[in-house]
Amino acid sequence: LSGDDPMARIGDLVADYWARRFQAVGLQSLVGVFLDNVANDSGDMSVDVSGTLNSDVAAATRLSGDVFVDGQATFGDALRRVEGIAVHSAVYANMKKNDNISFERESLGTAEIETYRGIRIIVDDSLPFTPAGGASAGDSAPSYTSYLFGSGALGMGQGSAPMPTETDRDSLAGDDILITRNHFVMHPRGVAFQSASVADAAPTNAELAIPSNWSRVYERKNVRMAQIITNG
Repeated sequence: LSGDDPMARIGDLVADYWARRFQAVGLQSLVGVFLDNVANDSGDMSVDVSGTLNSDVAAATRLSGDVFVDGQATFGDALRRVEGIAVHSAVYANMKKNDNISFERESLGTAEIETYRGIRIIVDDSLPFTPAGGASAGDSAPSYTSYLFGSGALGMGQGSAPMPTETDRDSLAGDDILITRNHFVMHPRGVAFQSASVADAAPTNAELAIPSNWSRVYERKNVRMAQIITNG
């Protein structure tokens, strides 16, 4: 009705759908990887300054320059590999309030790039987040997980599904159906997948978040990611 090419709009919707599914797989993998790291590698890729109760929340429990440097320091002498930080929008809002974000124009001058201490910022509300609890939960404070990334922290390869796209129609309901399939592998580099708790041929998103399914096999400095847990 608006004059858009309908096939192009459908293509955009499909691309957006798969982008969300890829993102979900990546984030659930990171949850499992860092739970394993805390349990089996002394949490040497993780910095947690969050307070448990609302009364514990202070400047020191929020994302700050010092906390960022602590996260960067987990990379050892490979700290210059850190090229991006992913944060929840609540953390991003605090960063803006504290005037921590720089705005730069890319080379053509058409897009504005946001950076924090020289690295790119990604804002995503699907990052791990624990909401605040009421009195029954001990007045617990919200906590947010942010991730530091180096280039190539997550590897991805796409295969070819036997029938990647097909259509169907429910004539009685008047519905046209588009079916898309995707075969892909997404994997955090430097960490081996153990398949310790996988029911079928491939893990579900919930199974990706199980720490026993992961084991780090690279030296810490060669794993290009770290997590920072704060109250904002």
